[in-house]
Amino acid sequence: EQAIQSLSTCGATFFKSSFKDSASLLLVLGSLKRASENNAPQFSSYLDLYAKTIKLLIDEINDRVCSIRDLLSQSHCFDDAIPILEMLDRQLHNQGLDEHIK
Repeated sequence: EQAIQSLSTCGATFFKSSFKDSASLLLVLGSLKRASENNAPQFSSYLDLYAKTIKLLIDEINDRVCSIRDLLSQSHCFDDAIPILEMLDRQLHNQGLDEHIK
C-alpha cells in the first residue's frame, strides 16, 4: 500500500534527477513486483498496477531520450547529454532497473 502512494513521487524524483536518484524507485518497483507475483486474491490488482507502471516508466524514458536526441540534433553539442545518457545506461544495466524493463 505504501509503495502505491510513493510511486509517483519516486518516479518524478528519478526523472528530475536526470536518472541519478533511482534508489527509491527501485525499492518501490521491487515491492510492487513481489506483490504482483503473489497469488493471494488480495494482491490480484497489483499485477495490473505493476504492468501499467512499467509501461508508463518505459514511455517516459523514451520521451526523455527523444527530447535529448532532438536537442542534440538542433544544437550539435553532445557534451551535456553524454552524462545523462550514461546515467540511464548505468541505471538500466548496473543498478537493477533492467529487472523491471526488459
